[in-house]
Amino acid sequence: MKPERQLIDTPRRARGKKRGWGPLFLAAFVGLSRLLWAPLLCMGLGVAAYRWLSHVESFQVEQVAVRHNQKAGAEEILALSGLTSKDNLVSLAAGDVEERVEEHPWVERAAVYRRFPSTVVIEVSEHEAAMAANLSDEEGGSLYLINREGLVFKKAEPREVSGLPLISGFAVEEARGGAPRAMNGISNALEILALAKAPGALSLDEISEMVVEGEEGGLSLLLSRPEAPGAFVRIGRPPYAPKWKRLEKLFADLARRGIAARQVDFVSDTRVVAVPAAVSAEEI
Repeated sequence: MKPERQLIDTPRRARGKKRGWGPLFLAAFVGLSRLLWAPLLCMGLGVAAYRWLSHVESFQVEQVAVRHNQKAGAEEILALSGLTSKDNLVSLAAGDVEERVEEHPWVERAAVYRRFPSTVVIEVSEHEAAMAANLSDEEGGSLYLINREGLVFKKAEPREVSGLPLISGFAVEEARGGAPRAMNGISNALEILALAKAPGALSLDEISEMVVEGEEGGLSLLLSRPEAPGAFVRIGRPPYAPKWKRLEKLFADLARRGIAARQVDFVSDTRVVAVPAAVSAEEI
């Protein structure tokens, strides 16, 4: 009898344990469903709302405002943006519009904002030309504009280079390809222009041309002075601050003596050799 009770009781205990896990799994499933249904419902409602709003006529583009443009025409920017009255502010891809507007040669950066219910605002930041460049290219040679970061950003029209100092001595492909000769020359020229803005004997208006010489981007300057004939200055490589101070002192000394320099060569950062007009070389 004892073995029979064991044979009957053991399966009952096993079956009881199996039935105990079922309610636990069911309870866990119900609890998890309650946690998930609300986010899923909200997500579905959000997608439905977006689809509906992206087709609402009240949110279609009716006006485009272009701001902070001076060189780039508003009509040109509008044409590049690709915006039409069929576009909807909700579904508008602002990043794509910004990229298209930045294709304008004068536009450095663009930002697009929505103004509900029906206005798009395009704000642009334009390049600021620091100097003009006479560079060799596939056409033999053309004028270009270089901004304050040293970027050759567009081919220039004659009216756009008025009043800008000129740099030459390398090809446009070298500048756009990052060749050391061009990059060093542009960087050196920007440093010279920054020094020329400080009060002193030489001003920015007196620098009519800068010529890049050598792979290290050393410079020669053609100065145009109203009170005397222009001088050709081989200023060479940096550092330029001590050379610029020496150059200012040199021209001041020559002016007091009534001498006009035709050419100036830097032997070192502080020592120069000047060739006065119609006079033999004189070391100063």
